[in-house]
Amino acid sequence: MLDLNHPRTRIIFKAAGYTDRLKNYCGKYTVESFNDRQETFIQMSIICDEFEQFYNLNFATIQRDVKEIIDTIKAEIDHLSKINDQTEPENCKVCNSKLFVYKSLIKEFGTFYFCNKCSEIIVAKLNELESITGAVFI
Repeated sequence: MLDLNHPRTRIIFKAAGYTDRLKNYCGKYTVESFNDRQETFIQMSIICDEFEQFYNLNFATIQRDVKEIIDTIKAEIDHLSKINDQTEPENCKVCNSKLFVYKSLIKEFGTFYFCNKCSEIIVAKLNELESITGAVFI
């Protein structure tokens, strides 16, 4: 558990915000058409760039490790952005794998879609970043 009065807590919450946004986009692109998900992938790349700048300012001692992780995420985003295969209607629009679908009982959250296959590398690398920053404890 984080000490809400500690000066680094705000930084850890901000780091978690970056990883959460990217993970949410991993769910979004799985149900979008090829053209629509291009914008999603652009937004993900922009967040990665912002994330790297944030890390450089707030986690200067581990910049090289973070750059390598973010570069891997961006390379995977680029790879996924080029896939335009035919898929089954109820499957992931990128890799045609079965989607995990969660329908929240909270109206504002709606339905969440997630593909374990094509987002595997991105999510694994985001989990690494959460461990490095302490965001994993939120």
